[in-house]
Amino acid sequence: MKELGADYNNEKWDLLLNQVTIEDAEHLIAMGGYSTCEALSVGKIWLRDNDGPMGLTRSNASVTETSQWTWFPMAGLIANSFNKALAEEYGNVVANEGVSTGVSGWYAPGANIRRSPFGGRNNEYYSEDPILSGYSAAYTVKGALKGHLYAYIKHFALNDQETNRGNVYTWTTEQALRENYLRPFEIAVKVGKANAMMSAF
Repeated sequence: MKELGADYNNEKWDLLLNQVTIEDAEHLIAMGGYSTCEALSVGKIWLRDNDGPMGLTRSNASVTETSQWTWFPMAGLIANSFNKALAEEYGNVVANEGVSTGVSGWYAPGANIRRSPFGGRNNEYYSEDPILSGYSAAYTVKGALKGHLYAYIKHFALNDQETNRGNVYTWTTEQALRENYLRPFEIAVKVGKANAMMSAF
């Protein structure tokens, strides 16, 4: 479909989705991780994704491959600048590096809120403030998309710890969830036009 980003109600989406085979859909969903699989039924090619809110710093291709991409400072420094233009430029620089090295997707930026100083991924997130985090993420995404790199904002949502993170219970109220922890993701989608998201555990 040439109209990538077309309105949700565009009839061409149904035309495209009706052509995807069950096998291709299952493969796309189940085999994600550092790439998106090909879907021959609709002519979708294999695409490579890299991880890292500090740049395209991690790939599953090999341990030694990480040195070919630039390591940028942690996300908090962008937020500390309160500079939307800088965030957008950062996203665009990463996109240019991705396009030149065959990377189509980026597991970043980290829009999750820092809830505790002991958070295992705090270096990947912008701040404790949902508005600052949201706009920092939104403009990073804008820059990435401008450079033809899709950005998976992460980790949706309330990703509090690294150790045993697949078995932890996270407690919050609906009000706190809406006003604080989901707000950065909302801003990244509505303002930054983010079209990809990474789940939490």
